[in-house]
Amino acid sequence: MKKDVIYIDIEDDITAIIEKLKSSGEKLVALVPPKGNAVLQSVVNLKLLKRAADGVNKQVVVVTNNQALQALSGGLGIYVAKNLQSKPMLPTDEEVDALPDDEVEVSDSSGVGNLTDETPADEEDLSEAEIAALEESEDGTGSVPLAAATATKDKKGKSKDGKKKVPNFNSFRKKLLIGGGIALVFIIFIFMFFLRSRAVVTVRAETTPVDVLFDATIDSSLSKTDASAAQIKAIPQEQKKTVTQSFTPTGEKDVGEKATGTVEFSTDSIGALGKTIPAGTQLTSSGGLAFATTEGVTMTLANSSGADVGIVAAESGTKYNGAKGSMTGAPSSISAKIQGQTSGGTTRVVTVVTQADVDKATEQITQQDTSSIQGDLKKAFDKSVVPIDSSFNVALNNLRSEPGVDQESNNAQITAEAVYTMVGVKESDLSKSMDAYIKTQMTNPKQQEVYDNGIDDVKFEKKSGEGTSFVYAVSSTAQYGPKFDTDALAEDITGKKVGEARSDLESLPGVKSVDINLTPFWSNKVPGVDKIKIKIDVDEAVSG
Repeated sequence: MKKDVIYIDIEDDITAIIEKLKSSGEKLVALVPPKGNAVLQSVVNLKLLKRAADGVNKQVVVVTNNQALQALSGGLGIYVAKNLQSKPMLPTDEEVDALPDDEVEVSDSSGVGNLTDETPADEEDLSEAEIAALEESEDGTGSVPLAAATATKDKKGKSKDGKKKVPNFNSFRKKLLIGGGIALVFIIFIFMFFLRSRAVVTVRAETTPVDVLFDATIDSSLSKTDASAAQIKAIPQEQKKTVTQSFTPTGEKDVGEKATGTVEFSTDSIGALGKTIPAGTQLTSSGGLAFATTEGVTMTLANSSGADVGIVAAESGTKYNGAKGSMTGAPSSISAKIQGQTSGGTTRVVTVVTQADVDKATEQITQQDTSSIQGDLKKAFDKSVVPIDSSFNVALNNLRSEPGVDQESNNAQITAEAVYTMVGVKESDLSKSMDAYIKTQMTNPKQQEVYDNGIDDVKFEKKSGEGTSFVYAVSSTAQYGPKFDTDALAEDITGKKVGEARSDLESLPGVKSVDINLTPFWSNKVPGVDKIKIKIDVDEAVSG
């Protein structure tokens, strides 16, 4: 008789498997679960599968080498087979133990074709008698030997009888429970051995707030810090960068030609003879226009009646053309008069760079966004250094304008080497200086100590300084309170119950509250001194 083979997919649940079983057209159905599938490794699912098979009068055979699945199937009376060419059987405990604990491997070229198209040479389809034997044993109507259903025929057609026995699943479960219990006891032993009692005691002290405000000299030239004198060695950081700033010139300049002419000097005074009128002598026309001589002349008896000298206008422009008549500015007793009139002056106004333009562009450079540079300077400090943001400074060196001042241009640019600097102080140096100041504010320094000197919220304000030395106002809020001997406290509470230890500590002066945490959780007494950690904390409810 033919048998149907159903390959169970990895995502199939028990409902899908039962549907495939019911839809099979054969009376004998072989179920091949995939490797690692856990659907059939459930007693409940196997019972549902067997009930469904009985309901449609089908015989199920589970094809697997998995020992656990074989044991479960055998315990419920479901036949198993090692592979698709083996006869079904109900395995005994010994047979299950002897099998390799592997899932059946099915290739594309194996069992399916053999089962559906042809029978292997050394195997035959189950006979009607074998099927009937399987069914009768499942119905429970009689005691039918399993050999009748599972006997293997040799090549001559003879059967080899072997008695099969249902495995004892209760024995398997008992062994599993015993092994689990032993493992649990071992885990508890390890847990208790390595997690011996420890205590973390947090003592919250009543503290007094104090405003920290003092002037500190922060100087990079100091050899070391003097905390008591608030002189802290500065640690500088520097970054150089070439910067530019474009600008539009706003100056105006007349670059036209200057008017020229000739002036005649004369004198009728003997005292004026021998006087020299140097080149560049400033003369003013009757119209108020300024001119300068282009050459020098000495008055003598020979030229006293008229010595001609060239003149040029002080500025370009057509307004200097046409000047004539007498001029002022000549030495005493010497008169000056323009010969004819001046000419040649032209007007051409152009845009030029002014010093005001350069100054404005320089200021714009100092106002450029420097947040990224400040961030880089802060990153350059060691983690043990507190950067002082207000110390950031920008210095411009080698400033130059292209084109230069008074030069004609419609567009210009200044270039400079920017030097960015920032200083910081070592956190330990700053902390010591703050502690020194706080101690001056204590009412009883010998019996009090600093709990929080406020260094996490410290602020700096620059007051004065130059070069490498600056004075900063340092400000924050601190807390100080009673001084405790933690070793003595640990000695006092060792061996006491938690409630008693907490009560003893809370009765001490300056103690607001106490928390005691013991590990492991079943501990109820404080352990030895070497297992106690005491932390002194600030009670925020009363600290300011």
